[in-house]
Amino acid sequence: ASSGTIEIGGGSSAYADIYAPNMDFVLHGNSQLLGRIYANNIDLDGQSHFSYDESLGGREMSTQTFNVRVHLIQ
Repeated sequence: ASSGTIEIGGGSSAYADIYAPNMDFVLHGNSQLLGRIYANNIDLDGQSHFSYDESLGGREMSTQTFNVRVHLIQ
């Protein structure tokens, strides 16, 4: 399994369904992401904004089903 970091930054906007359970995910630099993230660690830096798209529902990969919710704590 791969490990490392996925980064989105530089004021980017994206719609994505990210499944990377062995990787860290960083959203920074006034960037916006709409979709779903399943990662080892999730880090929202600076003025970044993440919106979970509930219409994606559960995630089916191989024989496992993932139903992921994001809870942001300040």
